[in-house]
Amino acid sequence: MMKKVLVLVSVICVMCIAGTALAKTNANAKRRRPVQQRIERPMPPKPARPVPPKKSPRRSRFTPDMPKEIREKTAELEKLKIDLEEAMTSRPLNKEKALDVHGKMQKVRQEIEAWRFAKRLERIEARQNREAEMLKKLPPHLQEEAGISEAEAEVEVEVEETVNEIQSDDVK
Repeated sequence: MMKKVLVLVSVICVMCIAGTALAKTNANAKRRRPVQQRIERPMPPKPARPVPPKKSPRRSRFTPDMPKEIREKTAELEKLKIDLEEAMTSRPLNKEKALDVHGKMQKVRQEIEAWRFAKRLERIEARQNREAEMLKKLPPHLQEEAGISEAEAEVEVEVEETVNEIQSDDVK
């Protein structure tokens, strides 16, 4: 009985060692092709209309300080996207309508991006003003260590005035 158990255990050990030796390791994983390339199977046909990606619930396309006209332009842009998709998927292709809708979309996008850029400039300017105020509160010897001199402070004022002039010209 003992001999049978010993033989059975030794056979199982030999099988485990042989199986381990023959198993594929991850050592050559970089050289192997991905599974999708090794298995050749037909891909399912793509739908006629692309499925839009899911939008993150955390990030809204509207910001709290967005004016009503920009919100309306964003909604108009969404409608134009749908119109463009319909024009491009229609049979026969309606090139004139697609080009017209695409031109409208570019104008609306440009207006929205101009507003976003102006807001970005305002945020940068506000940050720089806060930093300048913080540096002014520092003692003079620390201001020198921070690299602020009176000449640089004057240049900053001139740059701020120029930016304000450019923004006022853009608004007109």
